[in-house]
Amino acid sequence: MHKSDKWTLDSVLLNIEVTEISLLEKIKEYPRDGLYIHGIFLEGAAWSIPESSLVESQHKQLFAKLPILHVSAITKNQRKAMGGNFGAYGGYECPLYKYPIRTDKYLISTVTLATNEQTPEHWALRGTAMLCFID
Repeated sequence: MHKSDKWTLDSVLLNIEVTEISLLEKIKEYPRDGLYIHGIFLEGAAWSIPESSLVESQHKQLFAKLPILHVSAITKNQRKAMGGNFGAYGGYECPLYKYPIRTDKYLISTVTLATNEQTPEHWALRGTAMLCFID
């Protein structure tokens, strides 16, 4: 898609955004750029769609399903221009793992999530992470 823009591999970053779409059935068309990912879970926190932020998980609920994620590619210059509205405390660099076994072997990436109520350190101390599989 960006062949005419002549992006260099060194300047490309993944941009992962949490959408407001919670059900796969509500998607009527593909995104113009990137792709949608569904079925990701949060451990140690939950996601509030109205606040677009991490929140405390429900009592005795270990995993919370995330809304659909929109993954696209952007350049480093675009990231600087976007800035980012990650809440009053800044964003939490949430690790995304393939399995609940948290080793470098299963680490996929990190995703910056908004934190309106708590500091990013709060979520780090909780061990908040995103998981592809919970079984």
